[in-house]
Amino acid sequence: MQIALGPVVGHTTHNSTRIWVQSDSSAVGGLSLHCEIYVDSALSQAVPGSPFLFETRDAQGYSGVADIVALPNANQEYFYRITHLGVPLHQDVYRFRTLPVGNPQRFRFAVTSCHLPFKYSGANQTLMWRRMREVLDTQGVDMVMQIGDQIYTDEPKPWFGKSNTYWDRALAAQGRGDTAAVVEEFRNCHRKFWSAPEWRAVAANCPQYMIWDDHDIVNGWGSEDVHATLRHQAAFAAARQVYHEYQHSHNPITQPNTFYYGFDIGAAAFMVLDLRGNRQAWNNQLLGASQVQWVDQFLTQRPHATVLFLISSVPMFHLSPRWAALPKLLGLNVSDVTDQWSSPPNRGDRIAILKRLYQWLDEVPGRRVVILGGDVHLGTFGKAVYTGGQSARQLIQATTSPISNKPADLLDRFVRRVSGRFSLNLENGLGLDVNLSHRFTQRNFLIVNMEFPAGSSVPSIVLEFHTENSAAPQYFAV
Repeated sequence: MQIALGPVVGHTTHNSTRIWVQSDSSAVGGLSLHCEIYVDSALSQAVPGSPFLFETRDAQGYSGVADIVALPNANQEYFYRITHLGVPLHQDVYRFRTLPVGNPQRFRFAVTSCHLPFKYSGANQTLMWRRMREVLDTQGVDMVMQIGDQIYTDEPKPWFGKSNTYWDRALAAQGRGDTAAVVEEFRNCHRKFWSAPEWRAVAANCPQYMIWDDHDIVNGWGSEDVHATLRHQAAFAAARQVYHEYQHSHNPITQPNTFYYGFDIGAAAFMVLDLRGNRQAWNNQLLGASQVQWVDQFLTQRPHATVLFLISSVPMFHLSPRWAALPKLLGLNVSDVTDQWSSPPNRGDRIAILKRLYQWLDEVPGRRVVILGGDVHLGTFGKAVYTGGQSARQLIQATTSPISNKPADLLDRFVRRVSGRFSLNLENGLGLDVNLSHRFTQRNFLIVNMEFPAGSSVPSIVLEFHTENSAAPQYFAV
């Protein structure tokens, strides 16, 4: 028995965590894997209840999650290893830290998107993952949010002749009725993209929170009419199954067939939207009615929250509506436009979300909303100021992309640059003036620093943009 992939530390609280692993064969019953948890790096003092059970079954691609519960201390570093029949399956000793109870004095989390290292060679493939590991080891990172395109099923891109991507092979298998092969293509893609030692080191030693975006399925998923066909929908069902196996299974537990989720860290609320599971541009649908209703309920149920981190895999603000037609005129991929929140099929949901955010901000003075996005192969920082309302309110947006893929090309950068300032009309006189004031055109990741002063539920927040060719990060206090 060997570990094929992982481990990955998932959702972690003050007294629990979830750890994912994939084995190379089925491990159930008496042959199950176990996760041993210790309070010391020498692995001499096991916690009560250790070892914890993994079951990795063929139906889940030999993957499984161990739910580690009743850990004795909050805000403590624990150490762990994976065993089979009492024999360790790896040499490294992995670690994670539980959360404090209440408002943490200091909390730092990383945000990434767009992991496609294979367009580079050698050590340059995973340069920014090594940088993140350095930050994790020297400065501390309490969790990592991977907010879309953790894999690219539409790779490798062909230079000549017929395309032979994971998605193409999945469609071909679907056409011949081989549903097992369809599922296996998406599993193989995860194994390929998650095989880098630098990625695995970060995932094994720091809690990971994930949400999919288009390339976890296929480019522009849900924004092209062809995606409505039975063949594409069947391949999507396989992608959905495998996304759950590899990514969502170690997130916070949600309702069945639901991938959006939320959690709290003291007075900070985290709301993670699913922009792919219900997207049907041909039906003018992005989030779906149930998710819009959940957003309202999530905010209503958090009267204590003073800051909201809204995770939107595609940035809420990116292209100016007046430039939305330009890529099509220039022959660029239309889905890159129809994917945006500014696209007509998506505007209704954007208006609903932005109006609800204004209400939430207006309920309690001093509240803040920070929108975190990825997807666009360009890092940005900006503000959106509400206009026409009774109170002056604003939204902060930070976009981090890509961590290992190629940054946007020159033409794409130009289109986005001339979209740096624009206005939006919502309803009943309410609007927004958007200013995306800063851009980062190299590979990048984001660190969010949050500190709660003693006795206060209102944190200070500083964003750190770490970019490829800069020795020091750029800071933004929000």
